Amino acid sequence: MKFIRDNLGMLLVALVILLLAGGMLLMLAIQPPSAPARATATNISPAGHSANPLPTLTAAPHQATQPPEATFESSASPSVTPSITPSPSPTPMECTETDRAALQAALAANVALPGVHYETNGRFPPSVTLEGLLSGEVRRLAGEAYSLDLARLFYLTSKKELRWLWLAYGVQYPDGRYETPHPLGEILWSSHPESTVFFSTPGRLVRLNLSDWYVQPDGIHWENCASRQRYTPDGFCAIGLALEGSKPGGSAMLFKSESAPSDWIAFNWIVFDRRQPPDYLMPLILKIPESASRCR
Repeated sequence: MKFIRDNLGMLLVALVILLLAGGMLLMLAIQPPSAPARATATNISPAGHSANPLPTLTAAPHQATQPPEATFESSASPSVTPSITPSPSPTPMECTETDRAALQAALAANVALPGVHYETNGRFPPSVTLEGLLSGEVRRLAGEAYSLDLARLFYLTSKKELRWLWLAYGVQYPDGRYETPHPLGEILWSSHPESTVFFSTPGRLVRLNLSDWYVQPDGIHWENCASRQRYTPDGFCAIGLALEGSKPGGSAMLFKSESAPSDWIAFNWIVFDRRQPPDYLMPLILKIPESASRCR
């Protein structure tokens, strides 16, 4: 006890030093490890989907036995979407003038207002409409970031001239999501199998509509989509911009001459199914020659 009384001051200093050292060791023990550096993504669209070009066009699974009449050529440039180029088909079935006449007659008898029609809607976004019939030919434009399902559509110009274009009716993402613009209150398909059945029906009459603030009389201004869109689904602005960028002026040509380039793709157009009168419950599907679907 005498030793403790004689050395009380030194013992207190030693105790304080031990407490401080223990506290520092405790703080080091509970401090979380530093977080690893975050990877940075490049060339990603504002919606999170890559706007890289889509390299190939392949036949849909249910039509794998039919060689495609058109293919998408891949491109090394990230700002250019591949174009559709014709390729010879060994299939002996050919489109004849009789087939063309049958298509024109079917459209003329069932489309009250042929041609491409742009209209303003007051305080609502402007819109453009087009009526036609499906050829039954579907393709998949496959890519790493997303794939597009395409269908070929026949339509008439206001002068009753037969034309056709590629229509994108669905977007498939690698994570399994499948997106398509739906008519308000009329969802006719929600998956790839359902949409493929719908769009591979030859002779089915449909009405296309695209309505938003970036739709103008001189074409579809996808560069304004992100800032002015009202109805366009998330992620579609970047895809539309990439597609239109591969064919500058494609939509302007469609609006002005009612005839689009053969490798231009109509994207984000809502598809309405035409119905049979008088109850308008059944789809309106016209009987067309099988070889007519190959008309170009």
